[in-house]
Formats: sequence, structure tokens, C-alpha cells
Amino acid sequence: MAAELLGAAGLRWSDIERIAWSGPGGVHRLRVGIATARGLAQSLSVELVGVSSLRALALAAVREGAIGAPAAGEPGPPDSLLR
Repeated sequence: MAAELLGAAGLRWSDIERIAWSGPGGVHRLRVGIATARGLAQSLSVELVGVSSLRALALAAVREGAIGAPAAGEPGPPDSLLR
């Protein structure tokens, strides 16, 4: 399925620079998701990063102009989400 998604996007496995993983989920789903993400990252020799679902949704809302950016002094999105 992943190969099909990459192909549909016009990408190859070698184009992947980083794999991001996010929860939530039940314990078994978390374990399977983390193991899959880690296996892919290791096999491709790329960085594996954890992403907060809430931060990802907030960043998307900021980029779409639905909400304003964080106020001065407030934590913004992690650098890994900005790449």
C-alpha cells in the first residue's frame, strides 16, 4: 500500500527523508504503528520523529489561515514540522 501511495504521488522510496509517527490509539495499535515506522526508518536510513497530533492539526490551521500564529514567547511548532 505504501508503494502505491508513493507511486501515485510520483515519489520513490529514495525520496523519503524522514518518517513521522503519531498516535493516539490503543496499546496494540501504538506498538504496531511504532514498530512499522521504526522498521521503515531503519531500512531507509532516515530520521524517525514523533509528532503530536494536536500540534500537527494546529500547524495546518495556521498555514491555512484558519487561526493566527503563536503569540510572542509562546511555543511554536517543532522545527521538524516546518521542513
